Amino acid sequence: MATNEIAEVELNLRGFLEPNTEVVQRATNNMNRILKKPSASLILIHFIQSSPYREIKHLAAVLLRKKLVVHWTKLSSKDRDTIKPMFIDLFLKETDGLLKKSIAEVMIIIARVELPLGEWKTFTPFLFGLSESQNPLDREFQMYTIETLLQNDRITIAKNATKLVNALNLGLGDQVAKVRSAALRAVGSAMIALSGETDTIRQLIQLIPRMLQVLKSSIENEMEDDVITSFEVFDDLAESQSPAVFQQLPAVVQFSIEVAANVNIDSSIRTSALEFLRTMIEFEGNSDDLDDNYLYQTAGIALRYCGESFSARYIFHPLVPVLKEFAQSNDMTKQVALPLIIQQLSYGCAEDMRDNIELIAQLILHSLGQQDKIVRQNACVAVARLSENIHPEFYRYSNQIFPLVFKSLDDPDDAFILRCCYALENFIVNLEREQIVPIIDSVMSKMGTLLQRNNIQVKEFALSAICAVALASESDFAPYFDSVLSTIRDLLITKEPNLLSLRANAFECVGSMAKAVPKEKFRPLIPDLMAAAHDGVETLHNSEVNEYTFEFYGKLVEHFGEEMQAYIQPIIKQLMDSAISDDGVQRTKHSEDQISGIDNDEESGDEEDDDNVSLSVRTSFLDEKCAAIHTIGVIAQSVPKLFIPYTEAVIVNIEALASYFHEDVRFETMIAIQSLIQAVNEVFPPATKWVKGDFGAPVSEQLKTLLQFSFQVFAQVLSYDTSKSVVSRTFGCIADIIALIGPGAIAPYLEAVGGAVLQVVMGNLYCQTATSGDTHDDSDEEDEEDDRQEDDLNEDDDDDPDYQLLHYASECMIEIATVSGPKFKTFLENSLPHLFKLTKASTHHSIRACVIGTVAEIIKVMETDCSNIMDKLFQVGISGLKDDSSQVKRVSCFLLGILAIRCVSAKKEHAIAVLEGVFPILNSDEYEPVVIDNAIGCVCRLVQAQSHSLPVADILKNLFTKLPIKSDLEEIEAVFNTINLLYSTQYNIISPYTPMILQMFQFDLQHKKLDEAVATKIKTLCTTLTQNK
Repeated sequence: MATNEIAEVELNLRGFLEPNTEVVQRATNNMNRILKKPSASLILIHFIQSSPYREIKHLAAVLLRKKLVVHWTKLSSKDRDTIKPMFIDLFLKETDGLLKKSIAEVMIIIARVELPLGEWKTFTPFLFGLSESQNPLDREFQMYTIETLLQNDRITIAKNATKLVNALNLGLGDQVAKVRSAALRAVGSAMIALSGETDTIRQLIQLIPRMLQVLKSSIENEMEDDVITSFEVFDDLAESQSPAVFQQLPAVVQFSIEVAANVNIDSSIRTSALEFLRTMIEFEGNSDDLDDNYLYQTAGIALRYCGESFSARYIFHPLVPVLKEFAQSNDMTKQVALPLIIQQLSYGCAEDMRDNIELIAQLILHSLGQQDKIVRQNACVAVARLSENIHPEFYRYSNQIFPLVFKSLDDPDDAFILRCCYALENFIVNLEREQIVPIIDSVMSKMGTLLQRNNIQVKEFALSAICAVALASESDFAPYFDSVLSTIRDLLITKEPNLLSLRANAFECVGSMAKAVPKEKFRPLIPDLMAAAHDGVETLHNSEVNEYTFEFYGKLVEHFGEEMQAYIQPIIKQLMDSAISDDGVQRTKHSEDQISGIDNDEESGDEEDDDNVSLSVRTSFLDEKCAAIHTIGVIAQSVPKLFIPYTEAVIVNIEALASYFHEDVRFETMIAIQSLIQAVNEVFPPATKWVKGDFGAPVSEQLKTLLQFSFQVFAQVLSYDTSKSVVSRTFGCIADIIALIGPGAIAPYLEAVGGAVLQVVMGNLYCQTATSGDTHDDSDEEDEEDDRQEDDLNEDDDDDPDYQLLHYASECMIEIATVSGPKFKTFLENSLPHLFKLTKASTHHSIRACVIGTVAEIIKVMETDCSNIMDKLFQVGISGLKDDSSQVKRVSCFLLGILAIRCVSAKKEHAIAVLEGVFPILNSDEYEPVVIDNAIGCVCRLVQAQSHSLPVADILKNLFTKLPIKSDLEEIEAVFNTINLLYSTQYNIISPYTPMILQMFQFDLQHKKLDEAVATKIKTLCTTLTQNK
């Protein structure tokens, strides 16, 4: 290692720690260059070993984790042999908990590579020897490492089965709760990973009694994630039908029964126990048939993911004959599988299922009419999913479907009813008003019958379903209001412990019904309802009651507005008391010589605070706390003038909630801050509406003060929060705030927000580095082929935290561009090199689409010439038209159309090249309507920009075969602008289409929710065309 290289790395590591965006960005760029060389890993290891500064050591370890997988095999064998014992020594000597964790993570990365090759012979003795360590962090690391390595190299671990079982046994009996918790997870991983090793499994199964002891302790300490994970392992063991398991299962069953019957245990844990018992019941008897059912269910889920990733013509259409065969088969497993497969296909093949809705509906009706309960149960669930994913086409058959679904609800078996009820509730939720009104009588009659049953869970479903009906039917629900209120009146005031969940649901129900009747009918009820609600929160101290009562408060304030003035003060007090309460938090103080352990679950409800205290929180209390914070935001938005007096008191506690240890609370807090800003902006509005680019516009002192506080909180979250979900929500809130208050109010914070957005694009925001593993950069070309193969197998993009983070950061960037106008162009130009890296084929298609769409939207809203960046963007767009992903094709059409109207340098040659790429998409039957809509929008913008140089007559002939716009309503403006232009410049070509244009635009005005300005322009054109007929 050269001295100058070490000095350069140290300088840039220090740069990362500077509170200056430009310095951080410069350091990032330099390190990206430096880290392309394998020798850079040696330099980082040097700093981990010898730097006197904790921050430098930790940062070096974080960067090393990101690059070592790629660099490790490129290091010389001498270097590798030196590094391995060095890290064992560093780990054993390190006393700082956070740094020790980082060193441990590096060791695991090395072990993943070296152990399968048999190259790190000292690691396994070191690992199992940690059982004797006096440091609980060492013992917890041991358990965590075993769990991790079992996912990558079960063979090496299996070779040491006796030592493994001994270590796990000691871990389960450890005096420290965190070690026992880690051991519990490690045992579960071992049982799953080594299921094929008969002798090892036999030894592991003997640990079940000890596992149950740890689980009892976990339940007492409300460590629900560990308990739920263990029940999942028990499920797998039960399904394995292994004879070795049978000796221990009676104890697990007895334990599960005790857990399920204990009403004082959290509901999520009890549910897991019930699911295990259900598994035991299902797997008793004919195992061959059940194996087939399980196989079909798994295949259905696989088809879902394939349907989401590949064209439906490769998935749905080849399966149509199979579905028909299953419907006609006498094999009951195929009858059970039929609705399961249809349910899963509806996620990814929705458009093709719409085109074949007659077949799909008949298959579901067939399943609903079967005698077998499992078939009908699966069919009900499929009905719920189809109503959501194939909406509204599926509802054409509601008159045939409803009688069969309702018939299932007459079954005397409550367990069966509950499953059908769950599906029916989801079905009702997705009904529009016009769809619910014709069947509301039969629905309410059935719900009334269910309310008379003795089973409390059935009653809860009935109340939830009535809520859904009330919300969907609005004023048409009014005739049922009195009877429902009469039925639930006693529940609203009950204090019977076993009925409190029904009380909670009753308040949810009455809150939903408030909008269904005239205000004058509901208004007299408010005093008694509010008294009962307030009393329940004050006296019952039940989290579920509090949660639903808070939501009830929000609905009434939202509906009655300032009429609720007399109740605002006591409501706010209860909400704030709950929001800041820690009654549901369990604190476990460790002795001074204990060090907080490795946290392998970023999503759990357990964390460590700075005083070495282990924290956990009940799910029910967490839901209550989140409901309180959410309702504070609802009240701020609904009655801003009434809320203003309480703003200061709320703000005092907001900062603590923004750093609360559970991410759900931080998530809701970000939304609440946004609501506070909206309220203050409404009460103290600017003198005039904001103008694009006017960064000097005056701002009220009240809003200015709140913004200073709010953006300090936002900056803290963006800089230090580890949860991508919370950071994503923060970006989303900032985007909405920018759109609301404009450039003048947001000016002091744009640089910091823009810098954070850029860090997301570069993958360097703290939440990305704190939780990420390996990353891919330009030096990792050898991995690109594997990435391409995996690209189409990923799960739902919208649920991916990395996609969500980029999506909301992009929304933030678009809103900044919207308020900045042409002044944003410099930032865009500086960001493009980083954005282009995310458009490579090795990047997941959802990320590529997000980046291309963001750039296009920014160029659109800036409203300035972008000729200087057109060439590079044009190539990205043209390449995108050839992409396998329809998402990428769609946004590429949008980008190319925007470039045509925003770049003075765009020429006829560009337009011709785009048309050659777009017309195959436009004329294909393969793509969803939204893709066709963007292709139409692209062609229209090309005509706007090059109308005198393109064959407009031929283009229109093709275009009108695809109009009108069906899904992406924003493209209607592009269609209008083109048609309006042609009436002024090429009347003879456009005039023959006038009848079709009038029909199309009149339909759009009547049946689609258009932007007000666009609708006004369309009305004007239609009036003119009608008069000139």
